[in-house]
Amino acid sequence: MNPPEIKTPINSAQETEANELEVSHDPNSSPFDIYLIIKTLWQYKLFILCFSCVYAICTIVYAINLPNIYRSETLLAPVSSQGVGIGGKSQLGGLASLAGINLSSSSTDKTTLALATLKTRSFLENFIIKHNLLVPLLAAEAWDPKTQTFVYNEEIYDVENNNWLTNKETNQPYKPSLWWAYKGFSNILQVTQDNNTSLIKISIEHYSPEHVRKWLGWLIEDLNQHMRIQDELESKASIKYLTKKIAETKIKNMEMMFYELIEEQSQKLMLTKIKKEYVLKIIEQPQLPEEKVKPKRAMIVLFSSFFGLILSMFLAIFYHYIKNRK
Repeated sequence: MNPPEIKTPINSAQETEANELEVSHDPNSSPFDIYLIIKTLWQYKLFILCFSCVYAICTIVYAINLPNIYRSETLLAPVSSQGVGIGGKSQLGGLASLAGINLSSSSTDKTTLALATLKTRSFLENFIIKHNLLVPLLAAEAWDPKTQTFVYNEEIYDVENNNWLTNKETNQPYKPSLWWAYKGFSNILQVTQDNNTSLIKISIEHYSPEHVRKWLGWLIEDLNQHMRIQDELESKASIKYLTKKIAETKIKNMEMMFYELIEEQSQKLMLTKIKKEYVLKIIEQPQLPEEKVKPKRAMIVLFSSFFGLILSMFLAIFYHYIKNRK
């Protein structure tokens, strides 16, 4: 008969420590245990690998099918106004202000007004209507370089008959309103101005490299034309008003002031006739873009594949946790 084993305090303490260590590495002890997470990921490594590969392949297919976006830019400078200023004639300036006539010749003011006009809904809607941009702007999905034509969304636009289709469920036409056209054009239009040099950069992004160049050229031309017409109408109305006031007044000094105001407005009117680049002068013409600016397919695939890997690891851990809870 063997004598009973006598456990010393030292052996008992060592055994307790070993048990605690074993419990601490028990895979079922905590769902957030590092050992459990690593073991679970290794257990589901085949699922993680397959899921990540499928996700990456889908991302590659998606990135390849994204249409190319091209950007055309132009560099502009404010046109300085010469020969229209009122100089130190404060009396003329005060009289003109009372009559509602603007004699300010600051190119900065005109530039600010022009850039504000460029972003207004009325100007952009008129621009879209004038150049028939509604269909290529809102119905086009891509650009076919072989045929040099837009690829349209055939679910909303009939290319053969050149008309917008109708929603069969609501019986409403898919043709968007000018509000959506304005929003769509605003999204592809970018305007920035350097505070130090006052130089202005305007760019347009779209599917067709040729069209973005043409649209940008039309935009600058129409903006200068719009500002020219506004100043022309204002000058003509001012001259008409001042001529009427000359016929009504009997004071010689007032007549002289009115004649000087008419001279100022006549000079302003003359500039509207002779200056083609009325407010904004083109320093660099819109160029035909040869390289796309979007999409960054490599970055899309890289980040999406990394996200797919993280997602597969999360799903594996979540599935293992739910499975052990049952």
